Amino acid sequence: MRPESVVGLSPPWTATSQNIDAALTRLYTRRWILVLGGILGIIAGIVIGMMSTRIYEATVAIAPAKPDNAASAAMQSNLGSLAAMVGMPFPGEQRDDASINLAYLESRQFAASFIQQHGMMELLYPKRGGGAAAAREPPTMGNAVRYFDRKMRTINKDRSSGLIMLSVNWRDRFEAAQWANEMVAEINEEARNRAISEAQRSLKYLNGELQRTTVVELRDAIYQLVEQNIKSIMLANARRDFAFEVIDPATVPDANRYIRPNWVFNIISGLMIGMTLAALAALLMRPKVMVAIQESDARIANVRDREVTEQICSPVDGEYNQ
Repeated sequence: MRPESVVGLSPPWTATSQNIDAALTRLYTRRWILVLGGILGIIAGIVIGMMSTRIYEATVAIAPAKPDNAASAAMQSNLGSLAAMVGMPFPGEQRDDASINLAYLESRQFAASFIQQHGMMELLYPKRGGGAAAAREPPTMGNAVRYFDRKMRTINKDRSSGLIMLSVNWRDRFEAAQWANEMVAEINEEARNRAISEAQRSLKYLNGELQRTTVVELRDAIYQLVEQNIKSIMLANARRDFAFEVIDPATVPDANRYIRPNWVFNIISGLMIGMTLAALAALLMRPKVMVAIQESDARIANVRDREVTEQICSPVDGEYNQ
Protein backbone atom coordinates (compact mmCIF):
# COMPACT_ATOMS: atom_id res chain seq x y z
CA MET A 1 0.00 0.00 0.00
CA ARG A 2 1.32 3.43 -0.94
CA PRO A 3 1.71 6.15 1.71
CA GLU A 4 -0.79 8.35 -0.13
CA SER A 5 -3.56 5.84 0.48
CA VAL A 6 -3.44 6.37 4.26
CA VAL A 7 -3.63 10.15 4.07
CA GLY A 8 -6.70 11.41 5.95
CA LEU A 9 -7.04 8.31 8.16
CA SER A 10 -6.78 8.96 11.90
CA PRO A 11 -5.20 6.43 14.29
CA PRO A 12 -7.58 4.46 16.55
CA TRP A 13 -6.46 6.23 19.73
CA THR A 14 -7.55 9.53 18.26
CA ALA A 15 -11.12 8.28 17.91
CA THR A 16 -11.04 6.92 21.44
CA SER A 17 -9.80 10.26 22.76
CA GLN A 18 -12.54 12.05 20.88
CA ASN A 19 -15.17 9.72 22.38
CA ILE A 20 -13.83 10.33 25.87
CA ASP A 21 -13.83 14.10 25.32
CA ALA A 22 -17.38 13.95 24.01
CA ALA A 23 -18.51 11.92 27.04
CA LEU A 24 -16.84 14.32 29.46
CA THR A 25 -18.36 17.27 27.67
CA ARG A 26 -21.78 15.67 27.84
CA LEU A 27 -21.37 15.00 31.56
CA TYR A 28 -20.28 18.59 32.17
CA THR A 29 -23.21 20.05 30.28
CA ARG A 30 -25.55 17.77 32.24
CA ARG A 31 -23.80 18.15 35.58
CA TRP A 32 -27.07 19.03 37.28
CA ILE A 33 -28.09 15.39 36.74
CA LEU A 34 -25.00 14.25 38.65
CA VAL A 35 -25.75 16.65 41.50
CA LEU A 36 -29.35 15.47 41.65
CA GLY A 37 -28.29 11.81 41.59
CA GLY A 38 -25.80 12.38 44.40
CA ILE A 39 -28.40 14.11 46.57
CA LEU A 40 -30.93 11.35 45.95
CA GLY A 41 -28.29 8.72 46.74
CA ILE A 42 -27.45 10.38 50.06
CA ILE A 43 -31.13 10.56 50.95
CA ALA A 44 -31.56 6.89 50.04
CA GLY A 45 -28.58 5.92 52.23
CA ILE A 46 -30.01 7.82 55.20
CA VAL A 47 -33.46 6.28 54.72
CA ILE A 48 -32.02 2.78 54.49
CA GLY A 49 -30.01 3.38 57.67
CA MET A 50 -33.09 4.62 59.53
CA MET A 51 -35.08 1.57 58.43
CA SER A 52 -32.31 -0.92 59.28
CA THR A 53 -32.22 -2.85 62.55
CA ARG A 54 -29.51 -1.73 64.95
CA ILE A 55 -26.89 -4.38 65.65
CA TYR A 56 -24.86 -4.31 68.87
CA GLU A 57 -21.57 -6.03 69.70
CA ALA A 58 -20.65 -7.53 73.06
CA THR A 59 -17.08 -8.78 73.54
CA VAL A 60 -15.50 -10.94 76.24
CA ALA A 61 -11.73 -11.26 76.61
CA ILE A 62 -10.49 -14.71 77.62
CA ALA A 63 -7.17 -16.52 77.91
CA PRO A 64 -6.33 -20.24 77.99
CA ALA A 65 -6.39 -21.54 81.56
CA LYS A 66 -3.00 -22.44 83.04
CA PRO A 67 -2.19 -25.39 85.35
CA ASP A 68 -2.67 -24.80 89.04
CA ASN A 69 1.02 -25.22 89.91
CA ALA A 70 4.34 -25.56 88.18
CA ALA A 71 5.11 -28.90 89.79
CA SER A 72 2.36 -30.59 87.83
CA ALA A 73 4.53 -30.57 84.71
CA ALA A 74 7.26 -32.66 86.33
CA MET A 75 4.67 -34.99 87.83
CA GLN A 76 3.02 -35.46 84.46
CA SER A 77 6.40 -36.29 82.92
CA ASN A 78 7.08 -39.00 85.48
CA LEU A 79 3.57 -40.41 85.33
CA GLY A 80 3.73 -40.32 81.55
CA SER A 81 6.62 -42.77 81.58
CA LEU A 82 4.68 -44.95 84.01
CA ALA A 83 1.68 -44.87 81.72
CA ALA A 84 3.91 -46.03 78.88
CA MET A 85 4.97 -48.99 81.01
CA VAL A 86 1.34 -49.91 81.59
CA GLY A 87 0.52 -49.46 77.92
CA MET A 88 -2.01 -46.59 78.06
CA PRO A 89 -1.88 -42.88 77.20
CA PHE A 90 -1.58 -40.56 80.17
CA PRO A 91 -4.24 -37.84 80.26
CA GLY A 92 -2.82 -34.49 79.14
CA GLU A 93 0.43 -35.91 77.77
CA GLN A 94 1.57 -34.47 74.42
CA ARG A 95 -1.74 -32.72 73.91
CA ASP A 96 -2.48 -29.06 73.44
CA ASP A 97 -5.69 -28.66 75.41
CA ALA A 98 -5.86 -24.91 74.68
CA SER A 99 -5.91 -25.52 70.93
CA ILE A 100 -8.52 -28.25 71.32
CA ASN A 101 -10.76 -26.03 73.42
CA LEU A 102 -10.40 -23.14 70.98
CA ALA A 103 -11.19 -25.41 68.05
CA TYR A 104 -14.29 -26.66 69.82
CA LEU A 105 -15.35 -23.06 70.55
CA GLU A 106 -15.14 -22.34 66.81
CA SER A 107 -16.76 -25.60 65.77
CA ARG A 108 -20.18 -26.04 64.21
CA GLN A 109 -21.01 -28.66 66.80
CA PHE A 110 -20.71 -26.15 69.62
CA ALA A 111 -22.71 -23.58 67.62
CA ALA A 112 -25.53 -26.08 67.03
CA SER A 113 -25.56 -27.09 70.69
CA PHE A 114 -25.64 -23.47 71.82
CA ILE A 115 -28.48 -22.62 69.41
CA GLN A 116 -30.55 -25.56 70.65
CA GLN A 117 -29.97 -24.93 74.35
CA HIS A 118 -30.96 -21.26 74.11
CA GLY A 119 -33.87 -21.70 71.74
CA MET A 120 -32.35 -19.37 69.16
CA MET A 121 -34.07 -20.89 66.14
CA GLU A 122 -37.24 -18.90 66.83
CA LEU A 123 -35.19 -15.73 67.30
CA LEU A 124 -33.15 -16.22 64.14
CA TYR A 125 -36.15 -17.24 62.05
CA PRO A 126 -39.33 -15.86 63.60
CA LYS A 127 -42.60 -17.37 62.42
CA ARG A 128 -44.55 -15.24 59.97
CA GLY A 129 -48.16 -15.16 58.84
CA GLY A 130 -49.77 -17.31 56.22
CA GLY A 131 -49.44 -17.06 52.50
CA ALA A 132 -46.24 -17.58 50.58
CA ALA A 133 -44.08 -17.20 53.71
CA ALA A 134 -45.88 -20.07 55.44
CA ALA A 135 -45.49 -22.30 52.38
CA ARG A 136 -41.71 -22.07 52.45
CA GLU A 137 -39.63 -24.87 53.90
CA PRO A 138 -38.69 -24.31 57.56
CA PRO A 139 -35.05 -23.32 58.19
CA THR A 140 -32.67 -26.10 59.12
CA MET A 141 -30.03 -26.24 61.81
CA GLY A 142 -27.39 -25.98 59.08
CA ASN A 143 -28.82 -22.63 58.00
CA ALA A 144 -28.84 -21.40 61.58
CA VAL A 145 -25.23 -22.49 62.18
CA ARG A 146 -24.04 -20.74 59.00
CA TYR A 147 -25.84 -17.56 60.02
CA PHE A 148 -24.38 -17.87 63.54
CA ASP A 149 -20.83 -18.26 62.18
CA ARG A 150 -20.99 -15.51 59.56
CA LYS A 151 -22.97 -12.77 61.28
CA MET A 152 -23.14 -13.40 65.02
CA ARG A 153 -20.00 -15.07 66.40
CA THR A 154 -16.54 -13.58 65.87
CA ILE A 155 -13.34 -14.98 67.43
CA ASN A 156 -10.01 -13.14 67.17
CA LYS A 157 -6.80 -14.40 68.75
CA ASP A 158 -3.83 -12.19 69.55
CA ARG A 159 -0.77 -14.36 68.98
CA SER A 160 1.56 -12.04 70.89
CA SER A 161 -0.45 -11.87 74.13
CA GLY A 162 -2.49 -15.06 73.77
CA LEU A 163 -5.74 -13.23 74.48
CA ILE A 164 -8.88 -14.36 72.67
CA MET A 165 -11.64 -11.88 71.90
CA LEU A 166 -15.05 -13.51 71.56
CA SER A 167 -17.71 -11.18 70.16
CA VAL A 168 -21.44 -11.66 69.64
CA ASN A 169 -23.37 -9.37 67.29
CA TRP A 170 -27.11 -9.18 67.84
CA ARG A 171 -30.01 -6.77 67.69
CA ASP A 172 -30.71 -7.09 71.42
CA ARG A 173 -27.77 -5.63 73.34
CA PHE A 174 -28.71 -7.42 76.57
CA GLU A 175 -28.88 -10.82 74.89
CA ALA A 176 -25.61 -10.16 73.06
CA ALA A 177 -23.72 -9.65 76.34
CA GLN A 178 -25.51 -12.57 78.01
CA TRP A 179 -24.75 -14.99 75.16
CA ALA A 180 -21.07 -13.98 74.99
CA ASN A 181 -20.57 -14.75 78.69
CA GLU A 182 -22.62 -17.94 78.51
CA MET A 183 -20.60 -19.23 75.58
CA VAL A 184 -17.44 -19.04 77.70
CA ALA A 185 -19.20 -20.68 80.65
CA GLU A 186 -20.47 -23.52 78.47
CA ILE A 187 -17.11 -24.17 76.82
CA ASN A 188 -15.55 -24.38 80.31
CA GLU A 189 -18.28 -26.79 81.40
CA GLU A 190 -17.81 -28.93 78.30
CA ALA A 191 -14.02 -29.09 78.76
CA ARG A 192 -14.47 -29.96 82.43
CA ASN A 193 -16.88 -32.78 81.62
CA ARG A 194 -14.56 -34.07 78.91
CA ALA A 195 -11.60 -34.16 81.31
CA ILE A 196 -13.65 -35.94 83.96
CA SER A 197 -14.90 -38.50 81.44
CA GLU A 198 -11.36 -39.21 80.26
CA ALA A 199 -10.14 -39.61 83.83
CA GLN A 200 -13.01 -41.95 84.66
CA ARG A 201 -12.27 -44.09 81.59
CA SER A 202 -8.64 -44.21 82.64
CA LEU A 203 -9.63 -45.30 86.16
CA LYS A 204 -11.78 -48.06 84.74
CA TYR A 205 -8.93 -49.29 82.58
CA LEU A 206 -6.41 -49.09 85.46
CA ASN A 207 -8.65 -51.04 87.84
CA GLY A 208 -8.86 -53.78 85.27
CA GLU A 209 -5.08 -53.82 84.89
CA LEU A 210 -4.68 -54.09 88.66
CA GLN A 211 -6.73 -57.27 88.72
CA ARG A 212 -4.78 -58.83 85.86
CA THR A 213 -1.16 -58.06 86.79
CA THR A 214 0.90 -59.42 89.67
CA VAL A 215 4.16 -57.59 88.96
CA VAL A 216 4.95 -55.30 91.89
CA GLU A 217 6.56 -52.54 89.79
CA LEU A 218 3.56 -52.36 87.45
CA ARG A 219 1.11 -52.34 90.35
CA ASP A 220 2.98 -49.44 91.95
CA ALA A 221 2.91 -47.54 88.65
CA ILE A 222 -0.80 -48.23 88.26
CA TYR A 223 -1.52 -46.99 91.78
CA GLN A 224 0.26 -43.72 91.02
CA LEU A 225 -1.75 -43.31 87.83
CA VAL A 226 -4.96 -43.99 89.72
CA GLU A 227 -4.03 -41.36 92.27
CA GLN A 228 -3.26 -38.81 89.56
CA ASN A 229 -6.56 -39.45 87.78
CA ILE A 230 -8.47 -39.01 91.03
CA LYS A 231 -6.66 -35.69 91.55
CA SER A 232 -7.55 -34.66 88.01
CA ILE A 233 -11.23 -35.28 88.71
CA MET A 234 -11.05 -33.30 91.95
CA LEU A 235 -9.32 -30.35 90.24
CA ALA A 236 -11.79 -30.37 87.39
CA ASN A 237 -14.70 -30.15 89.81
CA ALA A 238 -13.03 -27.38 91.81
CA ARG A 239 -11.90 -25.11 88.97
CA ARG A 240 -14.54 -22.73 87.65
CA ASP A 241 -12.58 -21.49 84.61
CA PHE A 242 -11.37 -24.87 83.45
CA ALA A 243 -10.62 -24.18 79.76
CA PHE A 244 -10.54 -20.37 79.56
CA GLU A 245 -10.02 -17.71 82.17
CA VAL A 246 -12.26 -14.66 81.82
CA ILE A 247 -10.07 -11.56 81.71
CA ASP A 248 -12.79 -9.04 80.87
CA PRO A 249 -16.42 -10.22 80.82
CA ALA A 250 -18.86 -8.89 78.25
CA THR A 251 -20.96 -5.91 79.34
CA VAL A 252 -24.17 -4.54 77.87
CA PRO A 253 -23.28 -1.88 75.28
CA ASP A 254 -24.95 1.52 75.43
CA ALA A 255 -28.05 2.08 73.34
CA ASN A 256 -26.24 4.50 71.02
CA ARG A 257 -23.11 2.32 70.65
CA TYR A 258 -24.23 0.10 67.79
CA ILE A 259 -22.01 -1.20 64.99
CA ARG A 260 -24.68 -1.26 62.28
CA PRO A 261 -26.02 0.69 60.50
CA ASN A 262 -22.81 2.54 59.66
CA TRP A 263 -23.93 6.03 58.74
CA VAL A 264 -20.68 7.08 57.10
CA PHE A 265 -20.67 3.96 54.92
CA ASN A 266 -24.34 4.42 54.00
CA ILE A 267 -23.91 8.06 53.01
CA ILE A 268 -20.72 7.53 51.00
CA SER A 269 -22.15 4.44 49.29
CA GLY A 270 -25.38 6.26 48.50
CA LEU A 271 -23.46 9.21 47.07
CA MET A 272 -21.27 7.02 44.86
CA ILE A 273 -24.13 4.83 43.64
CA GLY A 274 -26.37 7.82 43.01
CA MET A 275 -23.74 9.69 41.02
CA THR A 276 -22.83 6.56 39.06
CA LEU A 277 -26.44 5.95 38.05
CA ALA A 278 -26.86 9.64 37.27
CA ALA A 279 -23.77 9.58 35.04
CA LEU A 280 -25.13 6.58 33.14
CA ALA A 281 -28.47 8.31 32.77
CA ALA A 282 -26.79 11.47 31.50
CA LEU A 283 -24.75 9.54 28.94
CA LEU A 284 -27.67 7.39 27.78
CA MET A 285 -30.34 10.07 27.81
CA ARG A 286 -32.18 10.27 24.50
CA PRO A 287 -31.37 13.20 22.25
CA LYS A 288 -35.03 14.25 22.05
CA VAL A 289 -35.15 14.70 25.78
CA MET A 290 -31.96 16.72 25.75
CA VAL A 291 -33.18 18.83 22.82
CA ALA A 292 -36.37 19.62 24.73
CA ILE A 293 -34.34 20.53 27.81
CA GLN A 294 -31.99 22.71 25.77
CA GLU A 295 -34.93 24.47 24.05
CA SER A 296 -36.50 25.10 27.42
CA ASP A 297 -33.22 26.50 28.74
CA ALA A 298 -32.91 28.67 25.61
CA ARG A 299 -36.41 30.07 26.06
CA ILE A 300 -35.70 30.90 29.67
CA ALA A 301 -32.44 32.56 28.67
CA ASN A 302 -34.22 34.61 25.97
CA VAL A 303 -36.86 35.80 28.42
CA ARG A 304 -34.14 36.85 30.85
CA ASP A 305 -32.26 38.66 28.08
CA ARG A 306 -35.38 40.58 27.06
CA GLU A 307 -36.06 41.57 30.63
CA VAL A 308 -32.51 42.82 31.05
CA THR A 309 -32.69 44.71 27.75
CA GLU A 310 -35.95 46.36 28.71
CA GLN A 311 -34.52 47.42 32.05
CA ILE A 312 -31.49 48.93 30.33
CA CYS A 313 -33.37 50.68 27.54
CA SER A 314 -36.24 52.11 29.58
CA PRO A 315 -34.25 55.03 31.12
CA VAL A 316 -32.76 55.91 27.75
CA ASP A 317 -36.24 56.18 26.17
CA GLY A 318 -37.29 58.50 29.00
CA GLU A 319 -34.37 60.82 28.34
CA TYR A 320 -35.20 60.98 24.62
CA ASN A 321 -38.79 61.93 25.40
CA GLN A 322 -37.60 64.78 27.56
